[in-house]
Amino acid sequence: MGLDVKTVHLLRILPTIFIGEVNGLATAAGNEILVQCDMRFAGPWAHFGALEVANGILHGNGGAQYLTHLIGPGRALEYLLSVNDVDAKTAEQYGWVNRAYCSAAELRREVDALAERIALWLAGGLNATKVSVRENDLAQAGLDRDLQRFKYLLSREEAQ
Repeated sequence: MGLDVKTVHLLRILPTIFIGEVNGLATAAGNEILVQCDMRFAGPWAHFGALEVANGILHGNGGAQYLTHLIGPGRALEYLLSVNDVDAKTAEQYGWVNRAYCSAAELRREVDALAERIALWLAGGLNATKVSVRENDLAQAGLDRDLQRFKYLLSREEAQ
């Protein structure tokens, strides 16, 4: 794993909740970072895409895999192979971003309010929830790990 891949991979494994806020271009490496954030929000001037194929390469830092997870293989291939951008509203419809806002002020206000609300909660619950959602494991082993996390967090003094 190269240094770039390891750095971007930290977005997934660090206990910090990463919220992407875009109101401009998020293409190439910018898109690769964005799709690995825990949540993504867009303003009216946001555009998303990947230009790597036009240069004979691919979206290499996990961008293709994470984009596929967000919007499905057919749509991911449509944008990755055509090197076309997608606007904020379309990105919202496809699941590329959580929500698209009509103004930059609304984007900033809503994302700040979300971050402030999340900051109210205990880190243990936030971190365990991020790990559980990222695992996305419906097999019994995944459900058992969630139950173990729940029991551990419930036993902590701060949760009592």
